[in-house]
Amino acid sequence: MTTDLNEKLDRLTTILAGLAINGRFAIAYSGGLDSRFLAHAANLANLEPELLHAHGPHIASGENRYARDWAIKNRMQLHILQADPLTVPEVAANDRMRCYHCKKALFSRLLAEAKGLPLCDGTQASDSGTYRPGRAALRELKIVSPLADCGLSKPEIRRLAAETGMESPEQRARPCLLTRFAYGLSPQPEQLAALDRAEEAIDAVLD
Repeated sequence: MTTDLNEKLDRLTTILAGLAINGRFAIAYSGGLDSRFLAHAANLANLEPELLHAHGPHIASGENRYARDWAIKNRMQLHILQADPLTVPEVAANDRMRCYHCKKALFSRLLAEAKGLPLCDGTQASDSGTYRPGRAALRELKIVSPLADCGLSKPEIRRLAAETGMESPEQRARPCLLTRFAYGLSPQPEQLAALDRAEEAIDAVLD
């Protein structure tokens, strides 16, 4: 591990330890690489993160299974809640601010589920270079983004994950199913379900 990466990991540990209450805090846990690494880093620091994972029609079923199985395998505290962003009119309309309204609704719910524990998400430094209106909602709700705060990029997270023994450091990013629809096209639940099945079938062939 390079000196720079070691320093960033130390900084991440310091941030997590500083925000934890009696060793505990909550993570908005998708099961993707970034939120898994955040949970993994907390575990390495002997902290007790509570993983809050949202199920909904916008999340691929395979992502839900992997998130659950990884958390159970690593003996993490996992809380699963149901959340349907299509009940938010602005999300159902699928305009360019869809992600903002989706994040605002979801993270407001996650804050309530956290029951006073600090809530973190897996935003990392590489995310700053892409169009992500949802980040504004996270700032408004004062969600902590420790990976971004200590300057960790996606390639650095992959390297740290591999060097510290976390499973599947090569895990590919898989945005929510809503991102497959052009702005202005209003996705319906049955369309999302069909899309999920189609992508699972393609993955089965590629694997």
